[in-house]
Amino acid sequence: MLDDVKNKLRKGFDPNYTDYLGNVEDESSAIQRAIDTWSEAIYECAKAVVPVSTTATLAQTAFESAAEGMNLDGSVFSAAVAAFASTLGTGMAGYTTVPPSSSFIPTSLNESNEDMCKDFSDQLIAWFQTGTATLIAPPNTVSNWS
Repeated sequence: MLDDVKNKLRKGFDPNYTDYLGNVEDESSAIQRAIDTWSEAIYECAKAVVPVSTTATLAQTAFESAAEGMNLDGSVFSAAVAAFASTLGTGMAGYTTVPPSSSFIPTSLNESNEDMCKDFSDQLIAWFQTGTATLIAPPNTVSNWS
C-alpha cells in the first residue's frame, strides 16, 4: 500500500516521476491539482483500511467538497482529511468507529520530491492507523484501523 499511496502523490507533485501530470499554469490549477492528488492518495489508503468500509467513495467526495475552499490553506486541508476519515468510519458495518482524532498535517524536510511523497504517504498511513473500531457484538473487540 505504501508504494501505491506514494505513487499517487508523485503523480501530482513530482516532476521527475514517469506519470507526472505536468506543471500547472496558475493558482487555481495548483489548488485543483492538490485536491485531486490528495484525494487519490487518501482514497488509496482507504481501500486498504480494515475494517472494510462501504463508504470510501463517499469519503472521497466529502474530502473534495471540504477541500474546495482550501486555497492551499493547511487548516482547511486538515478539516477535509478529517471529513474523509469520519465518513469512512460510518461505512464500517458492525463496528462503532472513532476516526483519527489528531489533525493530519503532512511535513517533510526532504528536498527530493520522491522522498517528500514517501514521507507524506508514511504519515498518512500512520495517521489512519490511529482510528479505532469496536465490534458492536461480543466480545466487543477494539482494534486500530489497519
